Amino acid sequence: WHSWLEFRRVLFRSALMNNDNELKARIEELERDLIFYLRKYHELAPRSKNMKAVLDKEIKWLEDEIKRLGRQLR
Repeated sequence: WHSWLEFRRVLFRSALMNNDNELKARIEELERDLIFYLRKYHELAPRSKNMKAVLDKEIKWLEDEIKRLGRQLR
């Protein structure tokens, strides 16, 4: 659910991003989120299989989105 809302928000924001500075700012925001999840992973993942699955999915999504936006900068 969270990922779906974030996905829709990103799609909307991507449509509005028309210059490199906005793309760079969004990438930096996603990188901060990714670092947060990576730092908390070992603390949160062992709590439950569901928690681990959610974390894995969020981390994968963030990595993919950072790559996608990075390609737009080129």
